[in-house]
Amino acid sequence: MASPTAHSVDITAGLCNICSEIDFESYFRSEIHRGSAEFGLVRETEDALPLGNRMQIRQKASDCSFCALVEASLEFSFLAPGEDARCVMLSYCCGYGSNRQHPAHRIRIRATSKARPTFFFWGDIQLLGEDAHTMGFSPQYHARAMPFDRFDINLGREWLKTCKERHGDLCRIPGRTPEEKVPSSQPTHLYAIDLNNMRVCELPEGCEYATLSYCWPAVQYLTLTKKSQGDLFRKGSLTRLMHQFPGTVQDAILCAKDLNIDYLWIDALCIIQDDTRHKKRQLRQMDRVYGASLLTLISAGINSQMTVFANCLSHYCARQLSYPSDMLNAFEGASTVLQESFQTVLWQGLPESFFDHALNWTLRGNLRRRRGQATPGSNQPPAPLFPSWSWAGWDSAITLDDYMQIDERFTEVEWFIVNEKLEATRLLIENAAEITYSPNGNKFVAVKEYNIFDFLPNIVPRLAVNPQADEWRNAREIACCTTTARFRIDGTLQADSSRPRHMWSLKDMAIKDADGVVAGGIWMPEEFAAAKETEPQLYDFILLSRSLQSAPIIGFERKTFFDETLYPYRDWCTLNVMMIAWTQRGTATRLGVGIVHEDAWVAASFEAVFVALE
Repeated sequence: MASPTAHSVDITAGLCNICSEIDFESYFRSEIHRGSAEFGLVRETEDALPLGNRMQIRQKASDCSFCALVEASLEFSFLAPGEDARCVMLSYCCGYGSNRQHPAHRIRIRATSKARPTFFFWGDIQLLGEDAHTMGFSPQYHARAMPFDRFDINLGREWLKTCKERHGDLCRIPGRTPEEKVPSSQPTHLYAIDLNNMRVCELPEGCEYATLSYCWPAVQYLTLTKKSQGDLFRKGSLTRLMHQFPGTVQDAILCAKDLNIDYLWIDALCIIQDDTRHKKRQLRQMDRVYGASLLTLISAGINSQMTVFANCLSHYCARQLSYPSDMLNAFEGASTVLQESFQTVLWQGLPESFFDHALNWTLRGNLRRRRGQATPGSNQPPAPLFPSWSWAGWDSAITLDDYMQIDERFTEVEWFIVNEKLEATRLLIENAAEITYSPNGNKFVAVKEYNIFDFLPNIVPRLAVNPQADEWRNAREIACCTTTARFRIDGTLQADSSRPRHMWSLKDMAIKDADGVVAGGIWMPEEFAAAKETEPQLYDFILLSRSLQSAPIIGFERKTFFDETLYPYRDWCTLNVMMIAWTQRGTATRLGVGIVHEDAWVAASFEAVFVALE
C-alpha cells in the first residue's frame, strides 16, 4: 500500500494490537464507514473504526507499519506538528472504469482536533496497482510507486548549466526579447537563506538565488520575526530548526542544495513578518524578487489550473496585510509564476483564459469592501481600493469552491475590460465545451444579436494590448452584453445544504422565482442571510456561464439544487449567475454568485442588458 507521499509499506512487517484486527482487504473492496457525502466530501459514520489519538499513533509508528502509514498520510493535512487529534478509519470509492465497473477504493484517515473542532483533516492511503492485481482488482485508479531514482538531480543540474551557458539573455531577462537588452531590476535589501551555512542572511549583491512559490499551511509555523531573527541568522540554525518547517519548505531547501544553489528566498523566512516597514518594502518588490531569481521552485501536487489558482488564492486571501492597498502588489510575485504556468494574463488577480470561471469566487467572511483611508472631516466613505468583481476588492477570505461539483463549464457571454481612457479589449476566454439547444432541452438564454460598438465604441484588438502598460494594468471595469432576470431571496436556506464544513460562516440560501419555488441557490455571508429573514428582497442577476454537473459517486444520489418538480434536471441546465446592485452611475457592483435553473431564467422573462461592473 502507498500513502499520497509515495511511501511503499509492507504492513505484514508488524502491527499493533489495534491494527492487527483490521481486515484491510475488505476496506479496499468496498466502502466501509462512509457517511453521507455533501458537496463531494468524504465523511465518516458515527461507528467509524477508531485508531486512537494521533500522538498515540505516532508513538507506535516505529513498531507498527500501519501506524507509520497513518502518520505519513496526515503529514500534509495542515495539522500542526504537535497538534493531537482523534483518528478514525473508513474507505470510499475513488473511481471506476467504463459503465461504472471495477470500482477502486481508498482508505481515508479522518482526524478531529479538539483545538479546532470546526476544521477537519484527512489523509488517504492507496493500494498499489500491482498489489490490486494480485488481489483480483483492476489496477485502475490505484497508486503507482515512483522510485526515487526516477528523478535525476544530475539532469536538473545539467539543465541549469545549459540555461546559463547557452540561453543567455533569453532567460536572464524574463519577459523581454534578447534584442531589448534591458535587464530586470534587481531587488534590494533582500534577505535569503544561505544554504551553505544554513542560516538567514542579507543576500550579497549580484548573487544568484532561487525562490519558492507555495501556499502557506493553514496553521502557523516558525517564521522570521523580530524575536526569531537573532536565532535564524546564526550559522547552522536552520539545520537545528528544520523540523519546525512544513514539508514544502524542507523539500525546497534540500532541492536547492542538491541543485548546487547557494541562496534560496522563501517569503516566510526572508521577510520579517511583524516589521511593518520591512514587510511593506519587500512586498512592493515581489515582481523583482521572482523576476531576478535563477529559478522558481513551485509546490505542485494538484491537478488543474483552476485548482492551483483556487488553492493559492484561498491561502493568500487569509493573510492580514498592514496596508490593504498592497493586496495586489503583494500578490505580484505569485502572479508572475501563475501567468507563466498558465500561459495567460491576470487582470486584477483573475486569469484571462478562464476568466468567467474565476469570477465565481465566494466570500467566506463579511460583505465588506476593501477601502482606503478615510479623509479627515469627510462624511463620505473612502473609495474602494479594487473593483467589486475582483477578490482583492473585499475585506474577507474567499473560496473558489464551486457551488456544486462540475465536469465542464460553458461560456455564455463575451467579456471586455475597460480602462480609464474608455478603451476596451475583448478577453480571450477558452471555451472547449459544446451545447445543443432544443425546445425540450437546453434553452438559449444569452443575447442573440448585439453590436458591441453601440456600447463600447473604442475597442482595441487584444493582440495590440500590453496588459503591463499602466493604462491596462490598472483597468478596473469589465463589461459584457448579457441577459438579466430578477429573483427573490427571503432568508430560506437550501434543505440539502451543499456548504462544506470549512465554510461555516456562509449560508446556503435559496433563490426563488416569482411563485416562491426554489429555482437555484447562492452562498452568502451569515449577516446577509440574517437580514433577508426579516427583509426579503428582489435582486437582479446577470448570466455568466453554465455548468455540467458531475455524475454522482457510486452509491450516492445526484444532489438537487432546485425544485425538480417544476425545474427538471438535465445536462447543462445549470446557469452560473451573478447577483448585482446597480449604482447611480448606471454601472453595477458584484454582490455574489450562484446558480439558477435555465427554465427558471426563461420563466422570469429575462432581458438583454449591457453591464459595466466596477
